[in-house]
Amino acid sequence: FTERQKECYNAVLRVMKEITKLYKVGGTIDQVNQTTYKLMEKEMIKLGLFTAEDVKNQNPDSPLYRKYLMHGMAHHIGLDVHDSVDKFEPFKAGMILTCEPGIYIREEGIGIRIENDLLITEDEPINLFEGLPIEVEEIENAMKIRKYVKSRNVAQLPEAIQAIIRGRQQQATAHEKRAKEYIMANIRGAIKRFTT
Repeated sequence: FTERQKECYNAVLRVMKEITKLYKVGGTIDQVNQTTYKLMEKEMIKLGLFTAEDVKNQNPDSPLYRKYLMHGMAHHIGLDVHDSVDKFEPFKAGMILTCEPGIYIREEGIGIRIENDLLITEDEPINLFEGLPIEVEEIENAMKIRKYVKSRNVAQLPEAIQAIIRGRQQQATAHEKRAKEYIMANIRGAIKRFTT
């Protein structure tokens, strides 16, 4: 990452972490979108793409953030990769949706979209991508790992990178177990309802 790429990536990542909290029973895609647009607008001001004064004077029918973020943040995943569901339909436990904020600065040649897939539960959402590198440092380390893996000389991986891999594998395994338990409990409940 260049310094500017890090700034932009971290802006999107901060927003993703914030909007993930909205993926709960009763939330909606529209709520996720509207919150994201507000948060990204603040991040874009910090990135120097426009000023707070510009926002105050903008045409409300053509918000400035739309130049740099022109898509929604979520869609359902089910029978199709992009299931078509009303953006005002409340989330229910068992639904799986994407969480994918981004920023696209054409004049700088920067385009970033970070995506997680989230399982809605009665409690907090389960990130189905848990364990994958997402922080700048983790991604940079993963790129360093790549050269060792290509040479098939994994024994030469620095101990710090090996520790990151082990830690992420443990996180992913715990999250996967939790997601499977949740899904199996719902299946058992459905079977019980249909057989009694």
